[in-house]
Amino acid sequence: MHRQCAILFIFSVFLATFGVTLALDQANGGARRLRSLTAHTRAKGGGFEERAGIPVLPKIAEQAAKILPSSFNLANKVWLKSLTDPRDVFKTLRLGEASLTRLDDNPKFLQWLKYVTMYRAKREGPWFTDISALNLLRTTTPDAELVVLLQSIKLVSNMKKSAETMQRYVLETSAPAIHRWMHEVWLRGGETPQSVFNILPKDSPVFLQWLRFTERYKVKLRETSYSDRQTLKILLETRQHAPEIKLASFFSSHLRRFRT
Repeated sequence: MHRQCAILFIFSVFLATFGVTLALDQANGGARRLRSLTAHTRAKGGGFEERAGIPVLPKIAEQAAKILPSSFNLANKVWLKSLTDPRDVFKTLRLGEASLTRLDDNPKFLQWLKYVTMYRAKREGPWFTDISALNLLRTTTPDAELVVLLQSIKLVSNMKKSAETMQRYVLETSAPAIHRWMHEVWLRGGETPQSVFNILPKDSPVFLQWLRFTERYKVKLRETSYSDRQTLKILLETRQHAPEIKLASFFSSHLRRFRT
């Protein structure tokens, strides 16, 4: 009991410091950089509100709800018979052309996603991994647009886990402005602290992005239905592999990091 109280105290201090740091970061230009990304996305063919907002976000889900033309299925089967590499199929479908960068409303992109699933099931093992798929998409799509695309891919059958793996990798390899962009996409996509917690690796520096997301989530709800105590509750319930003392160490170490 005393140990849990100590953790709660450390956690409260940590979040207070974390919140100040987050506010300073926004005041020092975070919002300006986000507007810059928004302008870039508009220049590429559609603003954030148009492309990532509700109900426009699930465009790819609307495509997925339709039955793929028989010619698409036949082509996939032919490629699969010869174990054609998904990269080559991507090129054959001309998905890398500049005029086709808006992949979220391109039925051929849905065809390609389905082929990737079929290819992996056929070959088994680590063939054309999620990271390989992400690196391929990055050759044609800027990270600002890719963040929106990945959230849409989660709505495609059998692609949710792969999309979340790619989201994690984007967070690990992109600039802070992209992190804030992803938080906004998550918020508009209906994600919650619990669902984002399940996406991010718990023993990685990128896990701090979860805490940043929870702060923005509270602002969105005006703290009327979500509190710091609920954040701690998620940690205590889902980090069963980590003793409480490790949680205390986690918050203490990151508290020192934010103070320096």
